[in-house]
This record gives sequence, structure tokens and C-alpha cells, in this order.
Amino acid sequence: MRTEVLTGVRIIAAKNLGFVPLLQAQAAGITIEDLAELVAEEVLEDWVGKDIWLHSESDFPEFPHLIAAWVMLEPATPVEQRRSSAQWVASHISAAQISGLVSSPDQIWHFTTPKSSAILPKHPAYSQKIQIHREDLESSEIDREYLIPCTTPFRTFCDLASEGDVSVRVLGDIAANLIKSDAAVWTELLSPAYDYVSKITNVSNGRQALVFLLENSKSSLVIPELLTEDSSHDFT
Repeated sequence: MRTEVLTGVRIIAAKNLGFVPLLQAQAAGITIEDLAELVAEEVLEDWVGKDIWLHSESDFPEFPHLIAAWVMLEPATPVEQRRSSAQWVASHISAAQISGLVSSPDQIWHFTTPKSSAILPKHPAYSQKIQIHREDLESSEIDREYLIPCTTPFRTFCDLASEGDVSVRVLGDIAANLIKSDAAVWTELLSPAYDYVSKITNVSNGRQALVFLLENSKSSLVIPELLTEDSSHDFT
């Protein structure tokens, strides 16, 4: 294998969290035949079809399938140029995984992009696994300290509570983790908790809703005493 090809794929991988997207390789003058040869030599690992590969010398990223899916949302643009963008922010249960609010992997990868974003072409390997949400996020709602941008823990909780596509236990675990990690104070969780819980059981206010979530979680969190006070007249 030519030295310039090996160097080229190494540079591309370094710019893309270890992944080598086909479009970036071709832009660097690397052919599909070169990539196939690198796979045979175990320099690259087939990841999804023939559109993206993982470099064997790279550190294996956390959440590799999620990261690969995010890379393939804009495969012609290096990751290092995308971290500051509000396009394709990991969100919902995917953001909860990245920020450690839940531990179990999900089979659908969720991303939020501005309402004005162009429609994505469907990638055959990912079209059934990616859920795109169109919302205009504020910069304060995007956390950029991880490998890829994701919604902040509080925004993540609000999204999941609003859309109601997670179980009571999962949302309760997330609420408990937010409180324990001081990522949110319990009073901030009352309104989104009420939005979620009021659709599935009879509660009068946000306090009752949040207690319901916490009591149905796996967490050993001691529920704050103020939260359990009787305040049926008080939504918050």
C-alpha cells in the first residue's frame, strides 16, 4: 500500500473520531479499491456498508454506532468542523446515554436539527435507525463537552417528557440522576414531569408527578421533603 494512502486515511480518521467516510477519502484522492485493500490488510474495519470505515489505530469511541450515524449525517464534512454547529445535535434518549443519565443502549439514534435544515438524503444503512427532530435549540441547550454535541441534561429530560416515548422507570431514573448530580434542581423538573405523568395517571400538580416518577425509578434517591408536602393547589 502506498505511503500517501496510509497517511491520508490516518489523517481523515484523526479528524473524524477514528472513522473514515467514503466521501472524505475520495476527496483526498483515495479510491474505493485502496480502501478495500486496507480492509484486507486490517488497517480499516468495515463499519456500515461501503460508506464508512473505522481505523484500526484509532481509539475506539464510546457509543460507536451512534457516533458513526452522526458522522454519516454530514459525511463530507470533518467532525472537527462540526462540533460548534447546531446541526445534528444528539438528543432525547441518545443524549441521555451520552451524558450518562441512562446506561442501556438504544436501537434508534435521535438527533435534533433546526427547522430550516435541508432534508437529508436517506442512507440505506441508517434510514430505519435515525430519528430526526426539527427544533431550534438555544446555544444554552447544547452541551459540547462530549465527542459530539448533545442536548443538555435538562433539555433532554424535557424532550423525553414532552414526547412520552420512554417508560416511567427510565424517565424516573433520569430525573433522579439530574437531582443527584445537581444538573437540575427538583423545582425545574415539575412542569415537564406533570406534562408526562398527567397523560398516564391522575395527578394534581407537578410535585405529585415528580414524586410518581422518582418512586417508580430504580434510584435510591431520598425524595426531598419539600417535594412530598401537600400542595394540591400549587401546580409547581
